[in-house]
Amino acid sequence: MVVLKSKLGFKSIAVVGAIDRKGRVVTIQTYDYSINVDKFVLFLQELRATKSSSKRIFIFLDNLRVHYSKRVRDYSD
Repeated sequence: MVVLKSKLGFKSIAVVGAIDRKGRVVTIQTYDYSINVDKFVLFLQELRATKSSSKRIFIFLDNLRVHYSKRVRDYSD
């Protein structure tokens, strides 16, 4: 679990991460405020670079608009 404390009060952050099928953290990234398409595609590229070429990647997403943008769909194909 990641806990971020701020002395300035409430701070909005976005967190993306991945775990393997055994529940081990593969990667986790935090961003100030929100995530955009550029940041999410970069996350996917870094995730792809960390995995073994013989392993599948399963990605679970919520309904954030970025997750189903044309650029993300084009990248994942």
